[in-house]
Amino acid sequence: MSCFLLRLACAIRYGNLRDPDAFGRAKTMGLLANKDLARGMLEWTKTPLHTTLTVRGLDPEDGADTERKERCRELKKLAVGFFKNVLGFMGDRIMPYPAQLAQELIAAGYKDAELRDELYCQVDEQELGRL
Repeated sequence: MSCFLLRLACAIRYGNLRDPDAFGRAKTMGLLANKDLARGMLEWTKTPLHTTLTVRGLDPEDGADTERKERCRELKKLAVGFFKNVLGFMGDRIMPYPAQLAQELIAAGYKDAELRDELYCQVDEQELGRL
């Protein structure tokens, strides 16, 4: 499946995908857009993500209080870390106990509604990007 179709499918489901240019800029701290990263945002990868694929619930709103900003930073860190679980249970990275990695991913999505869309898009990216 092409990146365009995957992006369209995720956008229809969630409507909160990060803009590919913003995804590319996240690696360079907002200075320059990495065009290769932007183009490959929703394609299969063997490397961990540098930022999240989605924005809703993971980027603080303008005027958010300090507690909300800290929660967003925590969620973003968790989401990026969970992509390693996706790589492990899908066999893209050699890791012990892949079934346990999948269980952790499911439990995190079940427990935290703000992470669900991100985790689903991560799995979609890896699975549909193979087609």
